[in-house]
Amino acid sequence: MRAKNLNHVSVVGLARNVESTLSAEIVRLRKLLEEIFVSISFFVVESDSSDATVSTLEKLSQKIPDFNYVSLGSLEQEIPQRIKRLIACRNTYIRWLRKSKADGYVIVVDFDIRNTHLSSNSIEDAIRALPEAAGIFANQAGRYFDIYALRCQNWSETDCLSEYWELRKSLSPADAKQRAIWSKMKKISKRSNPIEVDSAFGGFGIYQKTIFEMFDYEETKDSGVNESEHVNLHRKIRSSGGHLYIYPPLLNFGWNPHNLSSFRLLRSIEMHSRSKWLMRVRRLLRDNIR
Repeated sequence: MRAKNLNHVSVVGLARNVESTLSAEIVRLRKLLEEIFVSISFFVVESDSSDATVSTLEKLSQKIPDFNYVSLGSLEQEIPQRIKRLIACRNTYIRWLRKSKADGYVIVVDFDIRNTHLSSNSIEDAIRALPEAAGIFANQAGRYFDIYALRCQNWSETDCLSEYWELRKSLSPADAKQRAIWSKMKKISKRSNPIEVDSAFGGFGIYQKTIFEMFDYEETKDSGVNESEHVNLHRKIRSSGGHLYIYPPLLNFGWNPHNLSSFRLLRSIEMHSRSKWLMRVRRLLRDNIR
């Protein structure tokens, strides 16, 4: 076992209806991070779950050292707009981080994703390769999927949902989505150099803790309607001179419903048939796409 050279990491994220994935993801992350960091703390913000997510969080808090959570209950009636609700939830973990005395790094995770491709080596390599970065984000072994949170010159420069609705004035829903979203889900070789971005996420981000001492997810005067809360945070970071990167060797998973849908054939199978043999074909195609 290699020497732990990094002091502390706080792992934060949101949880809603993740009973089936949460425990495995927490155990996976803790095992990986124990190889890199001297100490680890968790803080999970739950809201609006209809499954056993809250009881799962309580059990984890009893078993895992320095595992913390808060349930905000049902927010949908109080905050019906999804992005405003996400901002409220994410700012909750920022308040917790600001009260914490631990310095070091913060990892923001989507707990509904199975981060099966993560490795301790790739996490540590990302931090070592970009020590001055304000934020470092994961790549996927399949096509990069998180176009909604992405802002990058000559790739995805504007809000993809706004672009979609503008294209809908002259195109079909499928053609508009192809132009605005699916066509931008490109495969990034893990051997590529770091890609500087104005915003990204991809379900796994590594930040300097000092970022959250200065900035939060609240909208700015430049925020668009229903724009990703990650873009709000990253706009503030970039305006302050901070640098953000996708680190291609940092893979968190391969395929999910979003990047699989970038393949027209797989969309067609999903849309037109639920027969078992066609779904087997879909799985076969998925497992062999490169």
